[in-house]
Amino acid sequence: MQIRETTVDDLGHVNAVCDASDRARWTKELIAPNNDRVVFVAVTAGEVVGAAKTHFHPDPEGRAPAGHYLGGVVVAPGFRLRGVGSALTQARMDLVSGFERLLFRERVQHGIHQNAQGAGLPGRRPIRRDSPRDS
Repeated sequence: MQIRETTVDDLGHVNAVCDASDRARWTKELIAPNNDRVVFVAVTAGEVVGAAKTHFHPDPEGRAPAGHYLGGVVVAPGFRLRGVGSALTQARMDLVSGFERLLFRERVQHGIHQNAQGAGLPGRRPIRRDSPRDS
């Protein structure tokens, strides 16, 4: 199984997974790469079998701090309980963790001593966007 970031060309495949799962379809705007969201797909034998997303919230809301949050995940019914959801979640956790480590490092280097938890860096990517992830 390969975990990689989506492209707009994945939309039909992601929506096929949504349809098979009785879930709302995702839009082109939702899966298109941008600075406030990252969407991953799980691919097995050339077939998209799952998708998951993160969201960046720049402002705190109530007790929830600003930062990156895990969004929805959908896995094709025939591929559930096979580690697809776990692999998608791990990829998102690795990404969010990378943002947090990068932010902390930048704050230390610039003498800004603040709690790095929950903060984000819109427009910054701590991983190479062109390197596919294998699980």
